[in-house]
Amino acid sequence: MKARLALRDAARWEVPAALPDPARLHEDLRARKTDDTVASAKTGDAPPVARRLNASFTKRYIAHASIGPSAAVAQYAADGSGVHVWSHTQGVFPLKRDLVRVLRLPAEAVVVSHAQNAGCYGHNGADDAALDAALLARAVPGRPVKLQWMRDDEFQWEPYNPAMEMALSAGLSAEGRIVEWTHEVWSNHHNNRPLNPKEGSNLLASWHLAEPHPPVYPRALPQPAGSGDRNAVPLYDFPNQKVVFHLIPEAPLRTSALRTLGAYGNVFAVESFMDERWPRRPAPTRWPSAWRI
Repeated sequence: MKARLALRDAARWEVPAALPDPARLHEDLRARKTDDTVASAKTGDAPPVARRLNASFTKRYIAHASIGPSAAVAQYAADGSGVHVWSHTQGVFPLKRDLVRVLRLPAEAVVVSHAQNAGCYGHNGADDAALDAALLARAVPGRPVKLQWMRDDEFQWEPYNPAMEMALSAGLSAEGRIVEWTHEVWSNHHNNRPLNPKEGSNLLASWHLAEPHPPVYPRALPQPAGSGDRNAVPLYDFPNQKVVFHLIPEAPLRTSALRTLGAYGNVFAVESFMDERWPRRPAPTRWPSAWRI
């Protein structure tokens, strides 16, 4: 911890562009370039639209806030020929592939073993701490090095769950039935874990080496899995519907996976739209005896 404080006070950083104003976060998202995909489209026979309802829902960036900070142990061979890393990564093999590329070692010279620590079902700093430990261990071959992020490291440097905006529109017939449905979602990438590209790396420290490895941004996962548009396709049977995913490749913050990716944002928007615009009848004060358990 003393070494960390000394390094913090002595280091000089080239600060990137300023972050967006939190009060105008979603305006900033909307203004960025997008890669648009029609996730679902359906056209059918239906009465004309007599009335249209609209609603929008927003979600800010969310931190994983793991109870235990990310950590790893690494030990280089005494002759520097290989490294063994113990990590609480969710994927030992994707992490190994990125370590092989960044450390410039043969695949057989890098071993990654899973170790229990803070959960990372969702992309927190676990993989990044593994590379941090390996880089430090490379400087002292033959000696194990434990690297643990501090709480402020975790909150500042882990990937955040992306901010999102969902805009919904429903066209109603004269009888009040939904005959048209449109769902548009704006979101950054929801999964920037270590991947298997031919070049680049999604490990944080690799971007800041003397010979940096650029980040690799994946294509959005197609439906039905989806990414930022996961669960944007409604379970309701509408005769006409269109779901559009506006993927924002460049984010002001580093983003990646939280559980369910974009699903909970989209489900919240869909069900809130239904509840707010078409309130359900109040439950009866006495349930039929056949319904009792």
